[in-house]
Amino acid sequence: MKKLVSSLKKLAFAASLPLLVTACGDSSGGTGDPADNTPPVTTANPEGGTYTGPQSIALTCTDSSGGGCWRTFYTSGDGVWRDYDIDPITATSASGAITLEFFSIDNSNNSENIQTEVYTIE
Repeated sequence: MKKLVSSLKKLAFAASLPLLVTACGDSSGGTGDPADNTPPVTTANPEGGTYTGPQSIALTCTDSSGGGCWRTFYTSGDGVWRDYDIDPITATSASGAITLEFFSIDNSNNSENIQTEVYTIE
């Protein structure tokens, strides 16, 4: 069920940005190795947890088996997916729990599953 929800979220995102997603194999300048079927891995720094003040959050994509990362996308609870390269996460300053969901696509058009980190600001 979790995998189905993840796929549906990606499908909904792709439907909202059809030109951006369908061009991902070529528009970045990457070669898009057809033999590469391993998705990239994205990490958040710092990881989710409880913090006493605002946190700047960096997302880092690693593609160890292909031509590199193409794009990283995230949403922070409002349901709007953003391109991290165009609209980076500046900081979390509101108190309470903030859910950050994110995933990346590599230059061979492999997409990782949606990752989730929860940040609580006290």
